[in-house]
Amino acid sequence: MDINTSDPGDNGRRGIDRGLSDRREYDLARTLIGTLLFVKLYRAAGALKFLKALKVLGPLMMVVSGIFTGEIYSLVMKTSLVVGLLFSLAVHELGHYVATKRCGLRAAWWLFIPFVGAWMEAPDFRSRNDEACIAFGGPFIGGIFSLILFCAWLVLPLSNEWGNILFTIAFLSTMLNLFNMIPLSPLDGGRITEGVSIWFRVAGFVVLITLSLYTAQASMALVWLLVMSEVRMSARLRFVTAALMLILMAVLIILGYHGPSALEDWCYFAVGVWLLSAFYKRWKNPPPRHDHRNVRLTPAERKKWKRSYCGLLLFLIVLFAAFFPHMSKLAF
Repeated sequence: MDINTSDPGDNGRRGIDRGLSDRREYDLARTLIGTLLFVKLYRAAGALKFLKALKVLGPLMMVVSGIFTGEIYSLVMKTSLVVGLLFSLAVHELGHYVATKRCGLRAAWWLFIPFVGAWMEAPDFRSRNDEACIAFGGPFIGGIFSLILFCAWLVLPLSNEWGNILFTIAFLSTMLNLFNMIPLSPLDGGRITEGVSIWFRVAGFVVLITLSLYTAQASMALVWLLVMSEVRMSARLRFVTAALMLILMAVLIILGYHGPSALEDWCYFAVGVWLLSAFYKRWKNPPPRHDHRNVRLTPAERKKWKRSYCGLLLFLIVLFAAFFPHMSKLAF
């Protein structure tokens, strides 16, 4: 006689988990399709000259991209966290926007990109000093915002639920700004230190290699692709290297080196394909040879940006460390 010793409750829970997993895969597949459609819509909107004439195309696309990105993020996190994350990204980009205006350059509105963050088109830098000033604005304003959120969490009499949400938003904002301080272009830290010393770039590569090995996730390949866009090499070599990097990324995803869901990393892979197409266009149609990096920093400017970078980095590291005794409060 066979005796079934399995717990019916276990079978029910496995069924629920499997259903949630299937739902997550479906939602992320919809995310990938929606992201590609959004890029198509953005390009189509760029052709609407009357919107450009009214100067509303930039703000309109920023709002639309924010709503779309918020909808995507809401599939994997609470609505309150989504709002906080988008607001943190907006504050960071606002720092770049204000710094661009202060430098007397044309400032563009930014776009929110699902699973990537936010992106603002860089102006035509006149010198490395302009680039460093604009790059510094993002993590500086973002870091102050993170500190305000953390202090608010400490002093406000919030319930456990809302307190944990505020703590989590402050943590995500701090982590976002600290990651951007890695001294490798096009990250903000790289743009700040590009003309200061080559040793900052060496340190950046060490940090990025360490993070890649520690996380062991295919999505880090996308960060390497972004870094490659700023490395001085021939356009052909950049395209070939990026193609090999994408192949490696696909292999890693297939082998299981991905996040909670493989489809999230396939979204990153789709962004990588878009970058690869940009590298190909740069190879076949080289841009004009105007390079602001030829206008070097003066000794006084190098000293100023060295102090500014190290001071801001130390501030963000100390703030980040302040979260660790309370990590149980994270509301993911």
